[in-house]
Amino acid sequence: MDYHTSTCLNCNHEITGKYCSNCGQSADTHRLSFSHFIAHDVVHGMFHLDKGLIFTLKQVLVRPGYAALDYIAGKRKNFYNFFYLILLLVGFYSLVGKLNGSLFPQLKGPEVEDQTGINDFLTHYSKFVLIAFVPVISLNSFLLYRRAKLNYLEHVIVTVLAFIGVLIVFILGRILEPLELLKVSFLDSLLGWGQFLAVAVYTNLSFYQAFKNYYSQKGIFLRFVGFCFMVIAEIVLFLILLIGIFVAKKG
Repeated sequence: MDYHTSTCLNCNHEITGKYCSNCGQSADTHRLSFSHFIAHDVVHGMFHLDKGLIFTLKQVLVRPGYAALDYIAGKRKNFYNFFYLILLLVGFYSLVGKLNGSLFPQLKGPEVEDQTGINDFLTHYSKFVLIAFVPVISLNSFLLYRRAKLNYLEHVIVTVLAFIGVLIVFILGRILEPLELLKVSFLDSLLGWGQFLAVAVYTNLSFYQAFKNYYSQKGIFLRFVGFCFMVIAEIVLFLILLIGIFVAKKG
């Protein structure tokens, strides 16, 4: 697919200059690449605050797979920077956790002495660990959905939108956490399973929307199951490596 065209990729209006006269998107909107990502998205995102936060959250919640394809196709003007949105959500998740701990100290479980330092590491560097997993799980998508013919960075976009939705589910779970104080076993089970099902259904929906034109429903489901197993294996491998590093340091 040629991304250099005289037609605006955001609104399909004919472009006669450097910018679309209809929506204002740059005519130099092209296929995602690492060089463009570093030069434009990262640098631009550091010095400009886009106004598409609400629009992006709505797209992520309602049509994550379609929104990813729209962004990949060049319809990017209205979107907030995904990677900065992840930072905001992770920060908000931590903030809600701290507020819950301050307002509801009963939520804190009994303190367990951390002999290895792993718990402290995961607590202090949780944001970096979460973000570091994005390129890893994007590789899973790249390997499993090759028929879509997206490059690796485009698979990162598909994965990132699904990841943002999962973060929102976790935030809602953290907001509802004080309900555990009611000591209703049925409610605890409902919240726990509800969060698990929400993540499973949402992520499956994301990949279904993104790749339904390339695979059958059964094919997408089987690949999604494979994707989940790969993520679990990667988390286990990460924890094993982390334990090995800390044990070696203690030795």
